[in-house]
Amino acid sequence: MLIGKAANLNESQIQELAKLQRGVAAIYQNEWIEPVLCHIEPHERGLEYSPTQSKHSAKDKASSEELRYLNSCVLNPFKLDEPREYNFCDCVHKMDIPDSMKARLIEMARTPLSSRKPLFEWCAYRYFNIGRILDDARDLSADSLKERLCSHLLSSW
Repeated sequence: MLIGKAANLNESQIQELAKLQRGVAAIYQNEWIEPVLCHIEPHERGLEYSPTQSKHSAKDKASSEELRYLNSCVLNPFKLDEPREYNFCDCVHKMDIPDSMKARLIEMARTPLSSRKPLFEWCAYRYFNIGRILDDARDLSADSLKERLCSHLLSSW
């Protein structure tokens, strides 16, 4: 009863829900006038979905060359448009970084250069953990800050 009300069904439609054949569903979305019936074909046995299957396994880590390539692209987004030996998105997938960061890096790679700047700034700031350096360097001179940033970037290279 509650599901029927949530899908904006009237009393007679709610009574019919229990009579639907296997594979038939009442589909409703906000702002629709009323739900629609949908028939879903049965799944044929074969390859089963396994959430642990991935294109890149846990042992498929980025090589040091791929890591260098990835770092240079995050540091200089113009490199994404140059001919390259590695696939940027494959390198990103191999990285042990949060999925939200992977998604932003891949989005940056797929965005035209003219629109890439805001994504580049977000990615570079978080990828290289620049906020930590800036928090620790509030009272430093410009030269000292530059030296500390260079040292930090080289250490994360």
